[in-house]
Amino acid sequence: MPILATTAGLTSAGLWLHLMFAAPAQSAPATPANLRVQTSAATPETAAWNRANGPTLNLDGYTLVWSDEFDSRRILAGNQSGPALWFAGAQGGPYGAASVGYSPRDDVYIVSNGILTIRAHANVDPSGARTGTWYSGHLQAVNTKGEGFAIEKGYFEARMKFPSSMGAWPAFWLKHRAKWLNPATPNIEIDIVEWYGGDWVGHHHTVHIGDGPTRKFWGDYEKTPVDLSRDWHTHGALITDDWIVIYLDQVEIARFPMLDQLRTPLYPQLTLSILKQPDTGAVSPEAMSPMDLQVDYVRVYAPAGR
Repeated sequence: MPILATTAGLTSAGLWLHLMFAAPAQSAPATPANLRVQTSAATPETAAWNRANGPTLNLDGYTLVWSDEFDSRRILAGNQSGPALWFAGAQGGPYGAASVGYSPRDDVYIVSNGILTIRAHANVDPSGARTGTWYSGHLQAVNTKGEGFAIEKGYFEARMKFPSSMGAWPAFWLKHRAKWLNPATPNIEIDIVEWYGGDWVGHHHTVHIGDGPTRKFWGDYEKTPVDLSRDWHTHGALITDDWIVIYLDQVEIARFPMLDQLRTPLYPQLTLSILKQPDTGAVSPEAMSPMDLQVDYVRVYAPAGR
């Protein structure tokens, strides 16, 4: 069921719609929702998510072309040029209740013992009381000048541990480099995973094309067999000539037919947003501060001979 989404992904209203009407967990491969639609014939009007549990990921014929194992800190400001793997805050914001600036702040982006931590903080007044606003982090592999890493076809994967907190809104997602080279280019966004504190077993993935009133988007939701904040999990997307395939722990959970508008170099992004409650517009009082999204690695593989 498609739901309202923002440039950073699904809104809190969309989340609660999914919580109310989410499809039941699947224990066996399901019939694809758009089996009748061949990928060569898919259009924005006929495209839909195919749901299936399996098969497992097969990267035969693929080569690792970009990665960060977080053995060192290679982060620059989002509007800065230089030899970095990540650029901070370039996408803008805010992300829910959290602001994100260009600065690669040491209290937001922490690299230690092979782990990246993106840490969100509640702002407080002089008495120590929360003001209702937060600051957090967003990293992407391309800066505001279009410099950095992007690839049209390949497999993108991050191993992450989500915060065990209400108000958490972590995401691993892809955007198109052309956004920075020509601002008139229609927006392209592929949300590999968005996750929300409170919906502990919910996996959201969405494709977006365009901006504003002309934007088209297709959202999908899967219930997972485990609470995704309890342990480490891998989240991946395989971009091919025919499909966008979403993986959880290297097992396919959904796929979307490739559309011509989506054939463009994409780059990975990591974000810890803070969710606003749909009824009050405030962050849950149970939201932990600080709040941590942990990332073990991000890897990108390309097909041989790309």
